[in-house]
Amino acid sequence: MADFKPALLVLLREVFFGVPEGLNYTWFVQGREAIFPSLAALSAKDAGRVPGPGIASIAAHANHALFALRGVNGNFGFPEPEGDWESSWVEPRFDEAVWTELQREIQVEYAKLVKGIEDLPAEVEQDLMNSTLATLPHMAFHLGAIRQLMKSV
Repeated sequence: MADFKPALLVLLREVFFGVPEGLNYTWFVQGREAIFPSLAALSAKDAGRVPGPGIASIAAHANHALFALRGVNGNFGFPEPEGDWESSWVEPRFDEAVWTELQREIQVEYAKLVKGIEDLPAEVEQDLMNSTLATLPHMAFHLGAIRQLMKSV
């Protein structure tokens, strides 16, 4: 895992923050089209808009991403998430303050994830490596869904 840590951290940073200032290329996102800037560009009303029957809102994707981050961070000794996979998709009633807090909580969990990855020993159990590495495509999936849903708000 030690050999993969720098690459994983670069790619996670890109999915959450976008391309760093001064860098003239990307690995998979375009510019600032990342989770944090995308969520910050939305009001609570827009984030909570359900585009159609059976389609999760941006807020639901954000709430689920928070749950998933807490899940992987549990592997690093941080508190496990409350609820379960299905309940993480249920949107709480929220206003601008709750929407802002949800974004802050995602940022906190991202920072914990980075710390957990940085502190990983060179040799780790396969399940820990799998769950840690799986966070990248999982978050990239939600970024893609959020970006597509933003076209409808």
